[in-house]
Amino acid sequence: MRRTFLGLVVLAAAIPLAAEASSTRNDTLRATIEQSGNRCDRVAHAQKDILRSGDDRTLWYVSCDERRYQVLYDGDSAPEVRPLLRQRRPSR
Repeated sequence: MRRTFLGLVVLAAAIPLAAEASSTRNDTLRATIEQSGNRCDRVAHAQKDILRSGDDRTLWYVSCDERRYQVLYDGDSAPEVRPLLRQRRPSR
């Protein structure tokens, strides 16, 4: 019983830290997109491409309210931001 309680306490303490890290990550991605001359008022979703990322290279797919972007951080180089085509929803 005591072990379960301690596990719940640790889990409850970790949840705000994860949310804060996610918020910081989204703010960084949004700022990178805007500094490239593109618009991103709010990051709706961000997903790291684990297969294409490596030790000194990180690739993100970011969905903003306005558009989707591919954001590449490659070593000491300036970040690369590529707007992605919107996918059309199939007509019914």
